[in-house]
Amino acid sequence: LVNRIETYIIATKTHSAPSNYNNNKHYKYYLHLFLDIDMSVLGKTSLAYDAYAYAIRQEYAFVPHDVYCTKRADILKSFFTT
Repeated sequence: LVNRIETYIIATKTHSAPSNYNNNKHYKYYLHLFLDIDMSVLGKTSLAYDAYAYAIRQEYAFVPHDVYCTKRADILKSFFTT
């Protein structure tokens, strides 16, 4: 179970299932459900998204502001190209 949870969390980096999940439909289904839930904040109100974005920024407070903004924009853009 711990390995599965670790895999789910790591998968949020790319929002795709690792190749070794292709052979297990049950685990793959729940991984995709987890990733959909992770992305659901993008469909919420702007106030809810702002709170989420603030929390993410606090998590990466050690990253300089300009670097954070550039990388965060890259991440958000990547969601539309995958």
